[in-house]
Amino acid sequence: MIFFIVYILIFIKDDCGMCRRGVKEKYFHCHKCGYCRHISEQGDHKCNENVAESQCPICLEVLKYSTQFYTSLPCGHLIHNKCLKLVQDINCPVCGMAMQKMSK
Repeated sequence: MIFFIVYILIFIKDDCGMCRRGVKEKYFHCHKCGYCRHISEQGDHKCNENVAESQCPICLEVLKYSTQFYTSLPCGHLIHNKCLKLVQDINCPVCGMAMQKMSK
């Protein structure tokens, strides 16, 4: 028998005290949004105040306490990655804003 051990890097950010998956140095805590975001988004993301306190618009799980990966849409709303794949829509299920720029 062969056994594989999978290590998931979990860290706790000092700013929010929440556990997150990934490498701690690659994330920053946005105080307005209320959750940790990738450093590539620092200073260049749409903030919705306390958006992490909201529920996934598809499965209704509170995102701040979710163990599932979630993503930020261009409008700033959050949705679980798996739920986004389920809806396969071109508009945000919360506000209706287009998720992608339309090409001519």
